[in-house]
Amino acid sequence: WTAAVAAALLFAYPHGVLADLWTLFLLGLVLIWLYERTGRLLASTVLHGAFNAVSIVLMCSLSAGAQR
Repeated sequence: WTAAVAAALLFAYPHGVLADLWTLFLLGLVLIWLYERTGRLLASTVLHGAFNAVSIVLMCSLSAGAQR
């Protein structure tokens, strides 16, 4: 668990601002758990991509709403 927490922190820190740190830290833990559960990177990679896609859609829709 120590290595998982350290890896999740290293994942979260460069990815976002302080407000996003806990969300990205939890995502990092989920990605690690998923890899450990499946033994493959594919599931973690797909989840990471889906998370990024949802984040982009939300950012675009929020910025479009703010411009109105």
